[in-house]
Amino acid sequence: MMPTIFNRRYAVTLLDERDITFAVSRADRSFRSWLEKYDLMELIDESNLYPTNRHAAAAFRGDSE
Repeated sequence: MMPTIFNRRYAVTLLDERDITFAVSRADRSFRSWLEKYDLMELIDESNLYPTNRHAAAAFRGDSE
């Protein structure tokens, strides 16, 4: 069963309240569209959407690429 939009928003909000960064690697256009469809982009810092695993790993380590 697919979670409701309330549950999706709650999950992202709960992570933020616990100082857990929501980040996505290989965040392609279709995934971003899904986030927008469910109004989740307003809760997610777009700078935490990475085009590749390498970019996400570098950000996690604090490297500047």
